[in-house]
Amino acid sequence: MKQEDLLQLMGSFNSQWHQTLKDFLAIDGRGDALNSIVNLRNSIAHGGTLSSSLVNVREYYGKIVAIIDYIEDNFTNP
Repeated sequence: MKQEDLLQLMGSFNSQWHQTLKDFLAIDGRGDALNSIVNLRNSIAHGGTLSSSLVNVREYYGKIVAIIDYIEDNFTNP
């Protein structure tokens, strides 16, 4: 799920969540990392070539884990 799709989903639950998550994704290129890993996954799944280095993929992974942790910590019930 790309950044804009995730923001739209979160906004469908609560309009403030959309903006809060959007602000978080703008920090340190987190939203760009999400889009990049989704594009990479789609390219590989459809027989395309690998266009990112392992170093880049590891960086994307770290940022995506941060996104997941943020959503879990801020938008789920205790």
